[in-house]
Amino acid sequence: MEIVKGTAELAKKHRNEILDLLYSTGPAYFEYMFDGDRDFFNLYFGISVENAGTPYGYDTMSLIMDGDQMIGCLCSMKATEYVDRRTELRAVGYDIVENSNVNPEGLAKLRKRGAELVWLNVAMNEGVYYVIAVTVKPEHRGKGLGVKLVEHAKSIAKSGGFDRLELDVIADNPAVDLYKSVGMQVMVETKAPIPSAHGVPAELRMGMEL
Repeated sequence: MEIVKGTAELAKKHRNEILDLLYSTGPAYFEYMFDGDRDFFNLYFGISVENAGTPYGYDTMSLIMDGDQMIGCLCSMKATEYVDRRTELRAVGYDIVENSNVNPEGLAKLRKRGAELVWLNVAMNEGVYYVIAVTVKPEHRGKGLGVKLVEHAKSIAKSGGFDRLELDVIADNPAVDLYKSVGMQVMVETKAPIPSAHGVPAELRMGMEL
């Protein structure tokens, strides 16, 4: 088993597995964002996975590989890149979605609900290395692989001269305990009233000094 840097080839080969893993990090969040349409999620986030310069682009990925099998995924970046990456995904993603078979009403809901959910993510500051996703296949959880991915993110951050490691996580995600176990602390809990009324939990910004 080894951790390798994501590539366009790996992202394409393991696209569906990566999408399943990303969805598992916040089902209630994505359920609300895409109005329960998993195919729409796969289309939109699939665009991100296969395009560098977006929040979940292959250039943010570190993958745990066991031979040809993909076991887990880390997506991370310089915190101040996040807004530009999100803007790029909207530009590329909306254009592709508009030319697909997605109902225009669905795209309108995505825009509206995305604008509501964005308030769950607090400021992205200089000197911070940001983890947007840490996720491991269910059958491989409980083996310390999530910790290995976080330690890998810390190693990238330290080698890049960053002062802090931070991430956002849905409050009911069991990974909260994992992050606490490696020394991360909850710095703020955010709640967006409209998504909350539809079952979206609060989000925690967690972080640690490096």
